[in-house]
Amino acid sequence: MASLIKKRKKGHDYYYLAVSARINGKPRIVEQKYLGTLENIAEAVKLKNENKGPVKPHTGVHFAFADIAALLDISERLGIRNIIDKHTGKRRQGLNVSDSILLAAIQRVVAPTSKNTFYQWFEGTVLPNSFPKGNEQTLSSQIFWNNMKHLDKDKIFRIEDEIAAQISKQYNIDTNCLLLYNTNFSTYVGTNNPSELAQREHSKKKHTDLKIVGLSLAVSQQYNIPLFHDIYPGNVHDTKQFLDVICGLRNRCSDLRIPESETTLVFDNGNNSESSIEELIYDQCSNFDIIDSGVNFVGSLKHDQCEVLLQISKQDYIKLEDKTLGDTTVLRRTKDVHGRAMTVVIDNNPELYKLQLENISVNIDKCFSILNDLNVKLQKRIDGEIRDNRGFTMESITKKVKSILSAEYMNEIIKYEIEVVNGENIMLTYCLDDNSFSNLKEKILGKTILFTNQHAWSNEKIVKAYRSQYLVEEHLDSMKNTKHNTFTPIRHFTDDHIRVHVFSCMLGLTLASLLNLEFNSIGRSKSLGSMLDCFKAGEQILNTYSWDNENNMTLCYTPIEKQVKDYIDKFGLKKFSYSANSSWLVNYIKNIYKKYDLIK
Repeated sequence: MASLIKKRKKGHDYYYLAVSARINGKPRIVEQKYLGTLENIAEAVKLKNENKGPVKPHTGVHFAFADIAALLDISERLGIRNIIDKHTGKRRQGLNVSDSILLAAIQRVVAPTSKNTFYQWFEGTVLPNSFPKGNEQTLSSQIFWNNMKHLDKDKIFRIEDEIAAQISKQYNIDTNCLLLYNTNFSTYVGTNNPSELAQREHSKKKHTDLKIVGLSLAVSQQYNIPLFHDIYPGNVHDTKQFLDVICGLRNRCSDLRIPESETTLVFDNGNNSESSIEELIYDQCSNFDIIDSGVNFVGSLKHDQCEVLLQISKQDYIKLEDKTLGDTTVLRRTKDVHGRAMTVVIDNNPELYKLQLENISVNIDKCFSILNDLNVKLQKRIDGEIRDNRGFTMESITKKVKSILSAEYMNEIIKYEIEVVNGENIMLTYCLDDNSFSNLKEKILGKTILFTNQHAWSNEKIVKAYRSQYLVEEHLDSMKNTKHNTFTPIRHFTDDHIRVHVFSCMLGLTLASLLNLEFNSIGRSKSLGSMLDCFKAGEQILNTYSWDNENNMTLCYTPIEKQVKDYIDKFGLKKFSYSANSSWLVNYIKNIYKKYDLIK
């Protein structure tokens, strides 16, 4: 039942449309809509009668809502701020360390910007409703980093231990299979900076002029949830970092009370060179033996480590029964690897074969084109059209040809000969070696050599475990974009600041991954990036009709996808949105009117 009610505030009468219903046998107002003063109502009626439409708002302000509220809600259910406060303590004034780091984590996911614009981002969201102490001073870059002095490497690790334990408990994450991958990120640390983490080495983004920081990330195969990370100096090779990662993972599993015998680690061949495997077998950090101690693994070997097995005809391979693996065939054998009996499975993937063959064909055409251009120059020199001898020595031409054929497999399948003619002229001949190319297609392309100490696992389980590494690779790739969930750029110049930056990024990635898990469970599955785009569209809009009257404003929401709306309703996320009588909102709007000279 609808009725008109009047409220008197500060000597003025304001009218509301109230909808009543009986709840537990008693009448209660279940919905209330502000109509304005009598003058406002009269004006609206007049305009309607004159067919001039409804009263138009004076101005409208959008606040980021859906993505912010979803991430904040997950963090509250996990008790992340309480966990951080437990290790850093609470402050009597201003924001706690937990507030600052959580806000930084959410910002890295939804709108990655510099800490210099921290407050500008904050006031454009619904976050002031949940962080009343947030203001331009407490959210300044200087105050943020002053707060971060309470976080060191050990505290961060202990905080992550407790967060991982809460995730495992609340979401029942299966940790039987963990996926490990290494990458690196560019920094803007100067050459003379004494940072131990930022070092010059090969950058995976080809930023040869910048120092880099290495990152190891381990995620669960189920749901792709980050459970462990470690940063290390950029000039440390993956094989050397591997042992530290194993030690850290063992400690994390111990804290989560996960038996080592129930955990299988999946990693690529960049981590299992002969020296690194020997270090694992004869571990110097805690005198454990990865194989004998019950830590299981699935890794990959390089082709030159299994040359005999690669000579076996594909006719001896068997097709896998799992239809999700397509036409994949495998060869399974037991082989001695670094002095231990391992189960070796050669994964022959037709899709990979097709992709590799296409890339090789492109590289062959490219190499032939460049070699032909070089040959034309050599012929012009023989004909006397080029008289300058620079760059036409046997040594320089050999160096150029090797550089041209530096792409994978090119030096093996393209044969060349360089000879001196008439005492000073150089001739180059080259051709595709059909025998080598055929051998490459038959023995190498499309094949990945897997090895494991999980001797009881089926071929399908071994192959699927290793192929699932794309999940962690997707996470790391997403962290290199600039749209959301961004890790770069790292514009920090001390190791402590870099560690805090990485911690906030990984916390944000963890929250986003859990949101993706919950979101996909109520409807159609979406990738992490696509899901965040859907949530970003959900904003709260404040329409104002007068600058000098706090009652002259209404709130609404932008249209969103049904699945996002269902998620918001399921977890009650509107509790994080603004109400029309929010004092912060009233002051914010008044400042907006003054700032943009909207007062009439």
